[in-house]
Amino acid sequence: MVSEGVAHVAEADDYTEHLRRHLGQVADREDAPDRECALLEFRMEEPALVTVVTDGLRFQPVTCLANFELACTLRVEQRHIARHFTDSVARRTLARPDSLVQYGFVVENDRPLVNGTRIQALLGCPSPYFRDGFDLLRDESGGITVQTITLLPITSGEAGLVREKGMDAVAELFWDRKPNLLDVTRESVV
Repeated sequence: MVSEGVAHVAEADDYTEHLRRHLGQVADREDAPDRECALLEFRMEEPALVTVVTDGLRFQPVTCLANFELACTLRVEQRHIARHFTDSVARRTLARPDSLVQYGFVVENDRPLVNGTRIQALLGCPSPYFRDGFDLLRDESGGITVQTITLLPITSGEAGLVREKGMDAVAELFWDRKPNLLDVTRESVV
């Protein structure tokens, strides 16, 4: 499906309200004239997390299975990294509107995305942190209105496992080994 880029004010209000129910109040909003979407920052006290979410990608003409927004959740002291990851993938998506964005996509680099870490890629996936309908905003008939795709920082080895065996294979390793996925300085599970 290709999103037609048609916006309805009620949809925008519904999605923002959906985010507030799961993440609390917006702590910061950044609009950039060259990005065609805003970045919303939500901060949680306990545990101390920050989630940066795009606001406006769902209205852009990009190839997708459902209208979507991007989110990245990290420790609060790594908020600038979450903002950078979300901004970078949003800009990449807008620059390449024909590249399919869905669960399981990987954006990989040939060197660490953050100096001093092993993180070289971002995996688009359902949120491993927020449940109870966070990933999908549905309309009254149960249809998906907006899908939230979480950008999960992963290592090169983990990205290779996703390419080779799929997203579920790395999710299983995360479940078994329980790394701190909120910390970009973590070790690889592969």
